[in-house]
Amino acid sequence: MLRQLVVDGPATARAELVAESKHAVLFDHNVRKVPMEEMEAQPSA
Repeated sequence: MLRQLVVDGPATARAELVAESKHAVLFDHNVRKVPMEEMEAQPSA
């Protein structure tokens, strides 16, 4: 999001912040953003 803010401006950064997924360029695949609550509910390894 910080990169989007600097490169493309606040509107693009805000859109990325609220998006539910993001395209991972390295893997050429869309990935789901995991909410903090879901991460906290996972047992520790």
